Amino acid sequence: MSYGAPISLENAKKVAAAAMAEVRKNNWTMALAVVDPGGDLVYFEKMDDTQLASCVVCHDKARSAARFKRPTKAFQDMLAAGGEGVRVLRIKGAVPVDGGLPIMMGGKVVGGVGLSGGACERRTGMSRCTDGQPPAWSLSAWLTTTRSSARTPSARNAGTTARSPAS
Repeated sequence: MSYGAPISLENAKKVAAAAMAEVRKNNWTMALAVVDPGGDLVYFEKMDDTQLASCVVCHDKARSAARFKRPTKAFQDMLAAGGEGVRVLRIKGAVPVDGGLPIMMGGKVVGGVGLSGGACERRTGMSRCTDGQPPAWSLSAWLTTTRSSARTPSARNAGTTARSPAS
């Protein structure tokens, strides 16, 4: 998996809209960050009454997912396994907390998305994306799907797509 051109502001807003629609539907209060492949902020949104720390945490999760080209849940699972997995705590920039996913477009990492403010199991698509599904969210698949129907993207075995973000 390689890096592609950075996600555009327009596409970052589309990622955020899909995630925040699910968050609002469930009456959760969360903050969301979308970053480019280097982890620099492209888009941010915070709902009213979201805990203040979530503003930093969502950005950290998105940055970790983009830079390491994997969901932050992968680091969480390493840590939970103990033993050698504890070494994840020494990897600078690795966030071992579910809620961050790389964003794929055309088979390349174009950024990352992170959400914070709710328990991991309440994070809508993020948790589901990493439970037996490929470890990334595909913007191109989501855009194709939403143009042809109102459904969210489907998971594929290519390792580059998963359900819509919102964790």
